[in-house]
Amino acid sequence: MKHIIIIILLGLFFCLAPAEAQAQDISHQMQSRLEKAKQSMDAGDYGAANKQFRQMLSMEEDLPVNMSYLFAETLYMLRQFENAKNFLNRYLKIEGVRGDYYDRALRLQKELDKKIKEIEDCNLCSSKGYKMTSCSQCNGDGELEAPCKKCQGKGNIVCRDCMGDGVRLTVGRVGGIAYEDCKKCSQKGYHACNQCNGEKKIKQDCEKCLGSGLEDTKEICDHQQGILDIN
Repeated sequence: MKHIIIIILLGLFFCLAPAEAQAQDISHQMQSRLEKAKQSMDAGDYGAANKQFRQMLSMEEDLPVNMSYLFAETLYMLRQFENAKNFLNRYLKIEGVRGDYYDRALRLQKELDKKIKEIEDCNLCSSKGYKMTSCSQCNGDGELEAPCKKCQGKGNIVCRDCMGDGVRLTVGRVGGIAYEDCKKCSQKGYHACNQCNGEKKIKQDCEKCLGSGLEDTKEICDHQQGILDIN
């Protein structure tokens, strides 16, 4: 009986040891990436820090609590204000006043609210804070012409009353058949498409700008009020 217990314990040890070693390895990788991200932040290279943080997220493991704040600060410096706010709120919710970065988090929160408010109030930039210019696909019109689907670009449709014949068949009370001119289409057998009014094309919202006539540039907006360049 004693030998059986020893064998069972040894079996459990050899089963659990690899899993524990793997968990330690992942924890070591996570901490290593966090330190590299902090070094990049200290050097002002927030792009490199962003890569380290995103690699940590892709590992799908429990994240160090301070990572949420540090990532929020990095995103703020990269002007990704909404994402920064999400991670900052997560940090404050989990750590609260106990957090190592609590005071800095409160200051960052105020700065984020200020930046987001500036963007919301600005009519020169998108919600991401980039200046807008005239849409390159619709030239700022917000609409594009496309062939009418109802008439397939022909501008007219077959008259349903006469089925395109221009005359209607009527059956008299005694069974006799009579022909009469179709009044709906004036004997033409067709009439103008009521979707495009015979123009063969219709206007629809531009797919690129969703009808706004504007698209983002890569230039960060300074929120200085002026005339929006849509030429």
